[in-house]
Amino acid sequence: MEDPSSRVLIDTILATFGNAHDFYESPRPRCKHGMVCTVRKVKKEGPTQNRLFYCCSQIDSCGVFEWKEIEPRVAKTGFVLFSDPLEYRYKNEDTGETFTSTNINAKEAYEEFLLSS
Repeated sequence: MEDPSSRVLIDTILATFGNAHDFYESPRPRCKHGMVCTVRKVKKEGPTQNRLFYCCSQIDSCGVFEWKEIEPRVAKTGFVLFSDPLEYRYKNEDTGETFTSTNINAKEAYEEFLLSS
């Protein structure tokens, strides 16, 4: 059986320094304790179910709460034949919406699409 004090120590280390995944993820906010916030998922049924958020990782929580912004997953699905200039066809894999753009960068193309909608 695991010693509870060792689990608290591990949680504190991870809260302070993060983990390997943090290297690839945008920086997490810090709570009022100065610790790196934990990412949790909404479990309660409703419109925010499964949405990710940041909160204080300490047992004596300071109450910090912040929604984690979700980067849309946009994939290039092809290009439009006979278009001048060349247009690329994209699909938002989360919503299923499709759009075209002359921008070859998927993220930039999606931001332009959102501004024009």
